[in-house]
Amino acid sequence: MGVVRRLNTLDWALTPLTSRPFASLDPSVRAALRLGAFQLLFAGDRFPAYAAVNETVPLAGPKAKGLVNAVLRALQRQGPPPWPVDPVTHLSLKHSHPEWLVRRWIARWGTEAEKVLEAGNAEPPFSLRANRRKNTPEALAAGLRAEGHEAASSPISPDGVRVGRFFSLLESAAFLEGFFSVQDEAAQLAVSALDPRPGELILDACAGVGGKTAHVAERLEGRGRVIAVDTDGERLARSKQNLRRLGLDGVETAEGDLRRGGWPDSDRVLVDAPCSGLGTVRRRPDIKWAVSEEDVSRRLPVLQGEILRAAAQAVKPGGVLVYATCTMEPEENEGVVGAFLAERRDFAADAPPLPVALVSPDGFVRLRPDQHGTDGFFIARLRRKA
Repeated sequence: MGVVRRLNTLDWALTPLTSRPFASLDPSVRAALRLGAFQLLFAGDRFPAYAAVNETVPLAGPKAKGLVNAVLRALQRQGPPPWPVDPVTHLSLKHSHPEWLVRRWIARWGTEAEKVLEAGNAEPPFSLRANRRKNTPEALAAGLRAEGHEAASSPISPDGVRVGRFFSLLESAAFLEGFFSVQDEAAQLAVSALDPRPGELILDACAGVGGKTAHVAERLEGRGRVIAVDTDGERLARSKQNLRRLGLDGVETAEGDLRRGGWPDSDRVLVDAPCSGLGTVRRRPDIKWAVSEEDVSRRLPVLQGEILRAAAQAVKPGGVLVYATCTMEPEENEGVVGAFLAERRDFAADAPPLPVALVSPDGFVRLRPDQHGTDGFFIARLRRKA
């Protein structure tokens, strides 16, 4: 995780020390060098320098041992090069994010961009969601404390619990008995914004492995119906397993593309849209290297708009549609919702039933890791006119 999180910075520090272009080295050699460099540059409090070198060299294979040993010892002696003067390149390497993303965030947030970059490299909190069918956040936190964990109710989510550090779920009686799910507090707010009520029909348009599906079923208190739609049958199978663990019923799964239409008129529809995921880089640092600016600015918004328009067809007059993403990029968020509202005049923004401090003046929810301690997230609650 550390190597993936700091990938471009490690390559920058190693490149001047190799006689051949770093990118031309065998992948196993590059991997060994990155592992050693991470320990030297970012984990010195856990790994003495001599151990970082001695334990890494054998990983490179017999033919590359000499190269890896020489490069890591040179890095140990010399340290990394001076930071570049260019502000974008400087921040990109200092905080290990791609330059295109740094450039975007500076343009949007100015000097605050560095706080967002720092938060992207922080260890993510371990957040749980209490299963309201079996307990409350307060009771869950008390039970976890009795098991020896640090735990307290979330200040962000009404169903959330923050835990001091990760623990083995399979060794937790509370987990095995279905008392909670692991879910970031920001993601929990999507269902809080949807506000499903007992007796209603809810369509979960992009259900995935069913974290939010289960949350909806918990809120329905055994009265109502949930239809969970996803294109991946394997994800839906995992969702069913989780629902059994939690002791939840009233959920139907449907494998297929939401855009094909034909879904029943629903009281509320949740669109947890496929997105760049750039609000979750603390948890999945590989995302920042895999996603391109083209994905964010063009490819994903087209798909998101198609899904949102299709989901709207299933909303009853007077019903609620919630659009949520785990990204902070406006093209995927405000841009998609704004284009939809311009097209569908029978929908309007509807402030979600969340604490006022979390809702922007325009009625949207925008969460940042550096400000809220959650994943970066966007939520828009829309209501169809009766």
